[in-house]
Amino acid sequence: MIFSKTSKIAIKAVSHLASQNNVYVHHSIKELAEAIEESEHTLGKTLQILVKAEIIHSNKGPNGGFFMEPKQLEFPLLKIVEAIEGKFIFNKCMLGYKKCGSRNPCALHTEFKFARANVEKILTRTKISNLVTENTGREFFS
Repeated sequence: MIFSKTSKIAIKAVSHLASQNNVYVHHSIKELAEAIEESEHTLGKTLQILVKAEIIHSNKGPNGGFFMEPKQLEFPLLKIVEAIEGKFIFNKCMLGYKKCGSRNPCALHTEFKFARANVEKILTRTKISNLVTENTGREFFS
């Protein structure tokens, strides 16, 4: 399963926010965009989705910006992916067919059935806080 570019941006942005020493410090879109090497426009739309899903917080105004609370660090990565891709991402056909399932499988259905389940398990057990401890000092790839 390959995540959309938006999901990757969301994970990188959350990872950066979570990696800050004080999660309550507010970060501007410009600062975040530079840190994760993404455009402010694309990042802005992605951050709006994350705020709406309560994965991160934002405040407006001169001292505003995006931030996280410690309790949000314990959210599973699945929450980020579902906020971007939708709740039923793991039920969708890998080839994009609308009528794909065990009764009417596409050519990849059976092969990817277990892969989808494993990815979902990994995203469920991996917390945002794991991104901080496991990705410290790593550069992001596009």
